Amino acid sequence: MIEVLTTLGTSAITVAALTWLARQLMLHVLSKDIEAHKAELSRATEVHRHRLEAESSMEIERFKAELHRANREEELRFQTLHARRADVLAELHGLLHTALESTRRVALQARLYDGAEDPFLAQQVREAGEATSHLWERLLRTQLYLDAELARRLEGLVKGLHSVAMRFRIRVAAKVEPADLHALAAWWEENEPETIRLFDAIQDEFRRVLGARARLSAG
Repeated sequence: MIEVLTTLGTSAITVAALTWLARQLMLHVLSKDIEAHKAELSRATEVHRHRLEAESSMEIERFKAELHRANREEELRFQTLHARRADVLAELHGLLHTALESTRRVALQARLYDGAEDPFLAQQVREAGEATSHLWERLLRTQLYLDAELARRLEGLVKGLHSVAMRFRIRVAAKVEPADLHALAAWWEENEPETIRLFDAIQDEFRRVLGARARLSAG
């Protein structure tokens, strides 16, 4: 009986020991699997983080490049616009000078005109009218490039001069009418101060545009 009990006790202890060992072995294996999983998860997380950082950095650089390109295109557009404005101002300045100088010469002679046929005066009248017509046509085509106030003043002056000059019917008539000359002389006397102010305004605007263009080029 004692031997049976001893055998049973020994078997129970053996089973318990084996069970404990199996449990410890399982826990050890599970612990290793958990650590391996944690390490793999950490590695995957780190790889993902580096990939996100790289992609984010590339996206930032791409955005910077796109922004730089857009800014450069905008600068080029403004440079082109300023260059065109400078060309328009220079052209209108020259045309205005030609038209007003030819008009001034005719206006000075108008005071002495006695109505006799004068081919030289008729030629000067035609030249003044042609210069005025050319100025008027160019102003109508290019005034969008001008400052609004400057465009308004130029249009008012040139439109008045053009309407007076057209009274000569310079393209078809060779005879100069005294009344037309007197009208031109009166216009010149009334508007001469404004012509001087307009020349100054055009020159100031031209210098301002050149200054802005130089700053854009430097940028």
